[in-house]
Amino acid sequence: MSLEHKGFFASLFDMTFTEFITERIIRVLYALAILGAAGFGLFPAIAGFQFSFLAGVSGLVLWPILFLIYVIMARVALETVIVLFRIADNTSESERILERDYKKQVSAEEKAEKEK
Repeated sequence: MSLEHKGFFASLFDMTFTEFITERIIRVLYALAILGAAGFGLFPAIAGFQFSFLAGVSGLVLWPILFLIYVIMARVALETVIVLFRIADNTSESERILERDYKKQVSAEEKAEKEK
């Protein structure tokens, strides 16, 4: 990844995939996951009252548990994605440092050879 960050839309349509947008939109994705968990869980719980009172109460009791499970799963999945991006960033940085150090070493060896 380059040190200069492109704009969001420039990164979005970057066909070389040198700029990543995931790290920029991860918070939005997490918020959408929470809203989705709330909507998809609460709607069936409330709709359960159309069938019977017991189905509605059961849905309302189970909804918080299912909501938490879904949010935890979404959080773990998104954290895994971020960890992969950080591994890639750290690997690139390590490669850059090793390459710089190698060039210094080769330069020092060449200088020592010339002095002989």
